[in-house]
Amino acid sequence: MSGFDCCSLQGRHSAGPGQRQVSSTSMGIFWIAKFPRIKDRFDVGAWELVIAKLAERGDIRVPACDARTFTGAGHTFLVRRFDRRESGKRVHFASAMTLTAIWMVRVRPAE
Repeated sequence: MSGFDCCSLQGRHSAGPGQRQVSSTSMGIFWIAKFPRIKDRFDVGAWELVIAKLAERGDIRVPACDARTFTGAGHTFLVRRFDRRESGKRVHFASAMTLTAIWMVRVRPAE
């Protein structure tokens, strides 16, 4: 991931709930940068990198990723967009949540 230029983060703000994300290109490659939140109780970006590397060691295909510090708030998790080709065209996919309709299930608190 050498050569990632944080100055190229002119991306579009993404709508993650409370998670600041931008989409960017660096050296012609599309990336997502997930920035730390002030209210994070631990270094979320660093742990996202740990989880991705553990998945990779378990022979699960994961996109290229890294974590960098740009501020004192924690690591910014950088992940190569798996839904874009190098030409910028979208790769169509459906998430597990969409396929299983989990988003439709409402969890009720125990009474």
